[in-house]
Amino acid sequence: MKRALMVILFSYALAQPCLCQENTCMVGVGLTSFLQNHVGMNISYSFGRHFSVKGEFDISYKRLLHAKTDLEKEHSEEFATSVPEFETEELHAERITFNYWPSMAFCGFSLSAGVQTGQNSFDILTGAGYMFQLWDRINISASINIPLINSIKEWSFSSRNLKIGIHYKF
Repeated sequence: MKRALMVILFSYALAQPCLCQENTCMVGVGLTSFLQNHVGMNISYSFGRHFSVKGEFDISYKRLLHAKTDLEKEHSEEFATSVPEFETEELHAERITFNYWPSMAFCGFSLSAGVQTGQNSFDILTGAGYMFQLWDRINISASINIPLINSIKEWSFSSRNLKIGIHYKF
């Protein structure tokens, strides 16, 4: 149900007529996600001069490469402490965020709000970021996303919330 809602919201934003002169799309990869044993991909679309929507997907390659064997599955309680970081880390996470750009879409400072789902969780995201053009169609971004529900429950902040990415505009 949650994923269906995210797909509907993203589809609605893509179907909206663009208020600026050209529709801009971007695809990107998260550079910091590789350091956190994840592969992160995203696609963004500006549906107005100051507004865009971004869909992101992260998958843990560490968990995929080191999946539990049949013996470990059978005796999961005995092997639970052998690799504790696998037990707390999610296999995948999906995010959809709506961004407000005060100057112009995909340029400068941005504020964002959205939702995140994962293998075992659902959360509301708020964030801020900055994007600048490196070359003609290549942009670099730095952002911080704060999952509200998880942050309130645990009173902590994760380095996974800091993201640096490289994007291609077309």
